[in-house]
This record gives sequence, structure tokens and C-alpha cells, in this order.
Amino acid sequence: MLALFVASENPSTAELLLAAQSCPTAAIEIIDTQSGQKLWPLD
Repeated sequence: MLALFVASENPSTAELLLAAQSCPTAAIEIIDTQSGQKLWPLD
């Protein structure tokens, strides 16, 4: 892991996905910590 997203408020899943999707190299992964399912990028 190179970075960890930390916010003072609780961002919604949609906000986190939008942030990850804006990365031009798809270097940001979103993983559901409860299920372990990878939400972004979709393989």
C-alpha cells in the first residue's frame, strides 16, 4: 500500500469510487473491507 485515504468525515462509497475513477492510471484500488470484494478497478 502506498497511500491510505483518510477523511475527517465519512465519504460515501460513490464519492470514493469517483475519486478512484478519476485517477488516469487506475492506480487507486477500492476494496470493501467487510467482504474483501474489489470494487475498483474492475478487472
